[in-house]
Amino acid sequence: MTDSPAGVLLALDTSSATIGYALHDGAMLLAEAAWLGQRQGTATLLGAVWQSLAAVGKTKADLAAIAVATGPG
Repeated sequence: MTDSPAGVLLALDTSSATIGYALHDGAMLLAEAAWLGQRQGTATLLGAVWQSLAAVGKTKADLAAIAVATGPG
């Protein structure tokens, strides 16, 4: 068994019309969401992430890593 990394992983996907993110603390999924971006998805993404962090008692200072999906978007 390995120790969980300190901090929260933020995974972002803006590579298609569906925008999404997930927060994981190394042991469990803390939050996730996906929605149809309709050309404004990335404009709303950051606010949604900050709200989810607050809802699970975390802040941007708790982020240890950010993963992004690469693609055509």
